Amino acid sequence: MSHRKTLAGALLGAACIVLAGCGEDPQKKAASAPPPAAAPSGSEKYAATMEEGIKFATPGLPDFVSEVSGISIKEPWGRWTTGPVATIRFAKPLPSEFDLEVRGAAYGPNVGQPVDIVVDGVTQKVTFKSALGQPMETHRVRFKPKGAADRVEIRIPKPTAPPKESGDVRQLGVALASLKILPPK
Repeated sequence: MSHRKTLAGALLGAACIVLAGCGEDPQKKAASAPPPAAAPSGSEKYAATMEEGIKFATPGLPDFVSEVSGISIKEPWGRWTTGPVATIRFAKPLPSEFDLEVRGAAYGPNVGQPVDIVVDGVTQKVTFKSALGQPMETHRVRFKPKGAADRVEIRIPKPTAPPKESGDVRQLGVALASLKILPPK
C-alpha cells in the first residue's frame, strides 16, 4: 500500500512539473502579467473631428492624430500616460486659438498635483483631485499658440509604478478618458 502512495505521489509531482504551475490559477497568472508599455503605433484609425476628440477607450486613434508617445494600451475606461511626458501629435496644425478639454483622473502621488499641458511653449496647469475608480474630472484650458503648433504634451509630476506584486512596471501618471480640441468659449 505504501508503494502505491509513493507511486501516486511521484506521478502527481511529475504532472505538476509538466503542467508548469502546480497550485497557480492560470487566469490569475495571466491577469497579473504586465501589459505592454506603449500604445499601438496608430495603425488602427477611426473617423472623428477634433471637437469629438480622442476617446481613449476606443481601439486605435482618430484620423486627426498622426502619432502618440507616452500613452499606454486601451483599457475599459481609457488609457494611462506612461513616463514623464505624453505627447499627441496631430496630422494638421492646431487652430490659432482653442480650448483643450481633458477628462481623466490621476494615479497615486499625482492626485492633487498640477499637471502641465504644453502647446507651442505655452503651459496651462490642470489638477486631478480624483484617482481612477472615483468619478473622472473634466478640465478645460485655453491655448493661443504663437505658431503652427501640431502637438500637445502632458507632463506628469510624479510618474509612479504600481506595487510590484501587480506585475505592472509602467510609470503611471494620468488616466485619460478623452481629449478634445474645442472652439474657445
